[in-house]
Amino acid sequence: MKNLLSSNEPSKDALVQEVIQAVENFELTESQAWGDLDVLSTHTHVDAVEVDPAGVIIEPGDRFRGVANVYLLLQYGSDADDGFQTSEALLGKFKGHFDAAHKPVVEILSVDTSPFYG
Repeated sequence: MKNLLSSNEPSKDALVQEVIQAVENFELTESQAWGDLDVLSTHTHVDAVEVDPAGVIIEPGDRFRGVANVYLLLQYGSDADDGFQTSEALLGKFKGHFDAAHKPVVEILSVDTSPFYG
């Protein structure tokens, strides 16, 4: 596969925006990271995943990586009024590649849950 940053390919800024969209739409509940997130509360919900363009690195060989903020809604107890609800923001790291159609494919989005326990 040729390098995506050649003159006939999308600009770096366009690639970064596509990576941001792919990461922000990544389904965390269906990923390996979900096990670590789900145990944080009785009912854990992903509120949002946010990526700063400055945190996206386009690497040689059609690969990318970067950091993201993962916002969670943590609910303890039942869904009734007696439960407690709070939010948490955690650091995520992602890696992926561009497919043959130059679309980003997120391979992994890991989330550091250690601040929650420390």
